[in-house]
Amino acid sequence: MFVSAKNPFRKAVLLLLCFLTGFPVQGQKEAMRFQHYTADNGLSQNMIDCILKDSKGFMWFGTWNGLNRFDGYSFTVYRQNQRNRDGIINNFIYALAEDRFGNIWVGTGAGLTVYIYKKDLFRTPDNTVIAKSAVLTRRQTRSLLITTGGYGLALIKVLMFLKLRMKMAL
Repeated sequence: MFVSAKNPFRKAVLLLLCFLTGFPVQGQKEAMRFQHYTADNGLSQNMIDCILKDSKGFMWFGTWNGLNRFDGYSFTVYRQNQRNRDGIINNFIYALAEDRFGNIWVGTGAGLTVYIYKKDLFRTPDNTVIAKSAVLTRRQTRSLLITTGGYGLALIKVLMFLKLRMKMAL
């Protein structure tokens, strides 16, 4: 038996444990600091539909008026530009995911597009199933799982798509 009259030290330890666990332990509360950003600070719009923190530390915000990348100090806004074929295809952004290569996949009102970090440009799949994408989910493998408008689920092999699109871009 743990507690006995023969061992008063065990009895004291048990009483001390009961006493200490009966009271909640409170450490110092860490002060939370929030900074609010609006369109006045460079955000393309105040209403945000999706948020992603990428592996490089950037915060990405999808709005109805473009894609915003935040580096901790300022915003870079990506908006549709008909004259720029390397730009984003639509301003309505509602889904974001990062692939294992660090590229940002963007679900827009006009379909799926991908921001290629190494080239600093966007590429868009030609496939109509993918072009009507909605929700993006990164898988552990080299693929993305997306829901599509009326076509169910689609699995994109990221590496094959990127190699094909990069050859076409050269």
